[in-house]
Amino acid sequence: MDGVVNGKPVVGAIIQARAASRRLPGKIFLKLPFGGSQSVVENIVMRARSAPSIDKVVIATSTGAENDALLPEAVRAGAEIFRGSEADVLCRFVEAASKHRIDVIVRLTADNPCIDPRYIESSVQEHLRRGADYTLTTGLPLGLNVEVVNFAALQRIHGVTDRADDREHVTHYITRNPGEFRVAELAHAEPGYEALRLTVDWPGDYAFACFIYENLGQEFGLEEILELLARQPWAALINGGLRQQRFFETVESEIHEALSVLDLHGFPHASERLRRALGDPLR
Repeated sequence: MDGVVNGKPVVGAIIQARAASRRLPGKIFLKLPFGGSQSVVENIVMRARSAPSIDKVVIATSTGAENDALLPEAVRAGAEIFRGSEADVLCRFVEAASKHRIDVIVRLTADNPCIDPRYIESSVQEHLRRGADYTLTTGLPLGLNVEVVNFAALQRIHGVTDRADDREHVTHYITRNPGEFRVAELAHAEPGYEALRLTVDWPGDYAFACFIYENLGQEFGLEEILELLARQPWAALINGGLRQQRFFETVESEIHEALSVLDLHGFPHASERLRRALGDPLR
């Protein structure tokens, strides 16, 4: 695919979205703030479009009927929509980028309505400057980190891996095989970032996002959020005790984490029974 225009690669934000959610059903359609006019996913589109380097914004969802309601959301927000495989998200991204002639993909997800356009822009600029295949930020609060990946890299991965985790998690193959790619890591860790949740996964996260939007309006970034919390530090307690769903590389690592949690919180009998049931694989 050649989407280069006037010597510049076409940069597109592809927002991974689906209507289903176990913990907070229909979360991407919730209004921000509560009673407002724009949904979570509309705000993410607006924020992506605010980054000067972004040429196109595409919402990539599956063909499931539950995602039909995303079409009017995309139209209102001024985004394109692409519908592909539910389970094979890598294929969905490759096909979306191919259809919309996108050379450089900013991968976003539809549950991060506080994504900062300034970090999107700086990540794209560094990606292009370094000639990277894959660029990621690290250390930012949950919900603010950015991934930038070349279409050519995803196309190559699409052709070489059949692993279910590589197909479900778009850039997982790269993180497993970093030596095969030019990877740029942009570290932004600061004290306090690790405890700040700026995603929407639980009802408490939505309440916190509503608090931010109610106080800051539609146009803000991390700097403004931190200034708000410095004035009203109690607000960080709204969702501060919630935990993010973990993704484990192997079944063994997930079992090990479960056993550690049982031991830590004083459930030795449950831990021992689980070990015996599994044939004690981790002693």
